[in-house]
Amino acid sequence: MSDQENENWLKQKRLERAWSQEQLADISGLSTRTIQRVEQGGTASLETLKSIASAFDTDVSLLQSRAENAAPLVEATSTLAVEQESMSASDNRENRIAKFHRHLIIYLVVNPGLFLIDIMTSSDSLWFYYPLFFWGIAIAIKGFLAYGLPDRGKKGLVH
Repeated sequence: MSDQENENWLKQKRLERAWSQEQLADISGLSTRTIQRVEQGGTASLETLKSIASAFDTDVSLLQSRAENAAPLVEATSTLAVEQESMSASDNRENRIAKFHRHLIIYLVVNPGLFLIDIMTSSDSLWFYYPLFFWGIAIAIKGFLAYGLPDRGKKGLVH
């Protein structure tokens, strides 16, 4: 296989699925500029190749072998420990965000029910706002831990 064919493999696969570079970037979680660079035969880390392979539901070793045949596409700087640390950190963050969303949905479903029970059963005292308030504090803390503080130093999101 020639270098030109290897460089165009990503573009061919992307076009087979009728995806734009922006769509592939969104699906893979990479920036559009990274997709453009890889399509043009530029360097890509192992993590970038894993993201692209995941978007195409293929094995990363296929991309690695194509990259090694075409040009030095994979940077040798990524080690297994660094990869595992970054993957576990992103998985951990994704899990916290998913748990926060589940918790928020439960909060939004249960509290109107508590309100209705309170209104229909006890006319002299309203107690529904206690779980609403304290559970709301717990939700706010969980959201803060999941998303963290906004970083005011960054101008925009970079994938």
